[in-house]
Amino acid sequence: MNKFEATVYKIEAVIASVLLCLISVLVFVSAVARTFGRPINWTQDFALLAFAWLTFLGSDVLARS
Repeated sequence: MNKFEATVYKIEAVIASVLLCLISVLVFVSAVARTFGRPINWTQDFALLAFAWLTFLGSDVLARS
């Protein structure tokens, strides 16, 4: 694996990690806000979009490891 591919692999792994953390935070914030009677409607849609990207990036990272 050359230097460019190794860099792309590391970037993909970091993005996948950030997306996983972002999904967790968004779902938690949405649940807490809903508990206080102030639902945040866009968080569920954004978490779903992030999950789709996480699936593709995570599968590529897994295939390369």
